[in-house]
Amino acid sequence: MTARRKSTPSKTFVAIDVAKAWNTVLVETPDGKRRRFKVANHRQDHDRLVKYLRQQPGECHIVLEPTGMYHRPLARPHPSENDSSLPHLTA
Repeated sequence: MTARRKSTPSKTFVAIDVAKAWNTVLVETPDGKRRRFKVANHRQDHDRLVKYLRQQPGECHIVLEPTGMYHRPLARPHPSENDSSLPHLTA
Protein backbone atom coordinates (compact mmCIF):
# COMPACT_ATOMS: atom_id res chain seq x y z
CA MET A 1 0.00 0.00 0.00
CA THR A 2 1.36 3.42 -0.86
CA ALA A 3 1.31 6.28 1.57
CA ARG A 4 -0.68 9.35 0.66
CA ARG A 5 1.00 12.68 0.90
CA LYS A 6 -1.02 15.75 1.69
CA SER A 7 0.13 18.45 -0.66
CA THR A 8 -0.55 22.12 -0.19
CA PRO A 9 -1.63 23.77 -3.41
CA SER A 10 0.88 26.40 -4.45
CA LYS A 11 -1.74 29.01 -5.19
CA THR A 12 -2.26 32.49 -3.85
CA PHE A 13 -5.92 33.44 -3.63
CA VAL A 14 -7.04 37.06 -3.90
CA ALA A 15 -10.50 38.52 -3.33
CA ILE A 16 -11.20 42.13 -4.25
CA ASP A 17 -14.25 44.06 -3.04
CA VAL A 18 -14.61 46.77 -5.66
CA ALA A 19 -16.02 50.20 -4.81
CA LYS A 20 -16.01 53.67 -6.31
CA ALA A 21 -13.08 55.16 -4.36
CA TRP A 22 -11.37 52.21 -2.61
CA ASN A 23 -10.98 48.49 -3.23
CA THR A 24 -10.57 46.13 -0.29
CA VAL A 25 -8.13 43.31 -1.03
CA LEU A 26 -7.74 39.99 0.82
CA VAL A 27 -4.71 37.86 -0.09
CA GLU A 28 -4.20 34.29 1.14
CA THR A 29 -0.81 32.75 0.37
CA PRO A 30 -0.18 29.00 -0.04
CA ASP A 31 0.95 28.72 3.61
CA GLY A 32 -2.46 30.03 4.78
CA LYS A 33 -1.34 33.49 5.83
CA ARG A 34 -3.80 36.26 5.09
CA ARG A 35 -3.31 39.95 4.49
CA ARG A 36 -6.08 42.50 4.11
CA PHE A 37 -5.57 46.03 2.82
CA LYS A 38 -7.17 48.79 0.76
CA VAL A 39 -6.04 50.30 -2.50
CA ALA A 40 -7.36 53.48 -4.05
CA ASN A 41 -9.32 53.00 -7.24
CA HIS A 42 -6.81 54.76 -9.49
CA ARG A 43 -4.00 53.77 -11.83
CA GLN A 44 -1.04 54.27 -9.46
CA ASP A 45 -2.49 52.00 -6.76
CA HIS A 46 -3.60 49.44 -9.36
CA ASP A 47 -0.02 49.23 -10.62
CA ARG A 48 1.29 48.75 -7.06
CA LEU A 49 -1.30 46.01 -6.47
CA VAL A 50 -0.30 44.17 -9.66
CA LYS A 51 3.38 44.43 -8.72
CA TYR A 52 2.65 43.09 -5.21
CA LEU A 53 0.59 40.18 -6.55
CA ARG A 54 3.24 39.20 -9.08
CA GLN A 55 5.67 38.81 -6.16
CA GLN A 56 3.43 36.32 -4.33
CA PRO A 57 4.33 32.62 -4.25
CA GLY A 58 2.66 30.16 -6.57
CA GLU A 59 -0.03 30.80 -9.10
CA CYS A 60 -2.21 33.79 -8.30
CA HIS A 61 -6.00 33.42 -8.62
CA ILE A 62 -8.05 36.59 -8.33
CA VAL A 63 -11.80 37.04 -8.03
CA LEU A 64 -13.83 40.20 -7.85
CA GLU A 65 -17.44 41.20 -8.16
CA PRO A 66 -18.00 43.59 -11.03
CA THR A 67 -19.48 46.76 -9.55
CA GLY A 68 -20.86 49.21 -12.05
CA MET A 69 -17.91 50.25 -14.15
CA TYR A 70 -15.44 50.50 -11.24
CA HIS A 71 -13.94 47.04 -11.81
CA ARG A 72 -12.90 47.78 -15.38
CA PRO A 73 -9.53 49.47 -14.67
CA LEU A 74 -8.51 46.40 -12.63
CA ALA A 75 -9.75 43.87 -15.15
CA ARG A 76 -8.36 45.42 -18.32
CA PRO A 77 -4.80 46.44 -19.14
CA HIS A 78 -3.96 50.08 -19.64
CA PRO A 79 -3.76 50.82 -23.39
CA SER A 80 -0.09 51.81 -23.20
CA GLU A 81 1.01 48.74 -21.23
CA ASN A 82 0.05 45.15 -22.00
CA ASP A 83 1.24 43.82 -18.65
CA SER A 84 -0.61 45.99 -16.12
CA SER A 85 -3.80 43.97 -15.68
CA LEU A 86 -4.38 41.46 -12.93
CA PRO A 87 -3.21 37.90 -13.73
CA HIS A 88 -5.79 35.05 -13.76
CA LEU A 89 -8.72 37.35 -13.06
CA THR A 90 -12.21 35.93 -12.68
CA ALA A 91 -15.08 38.38 -12.44
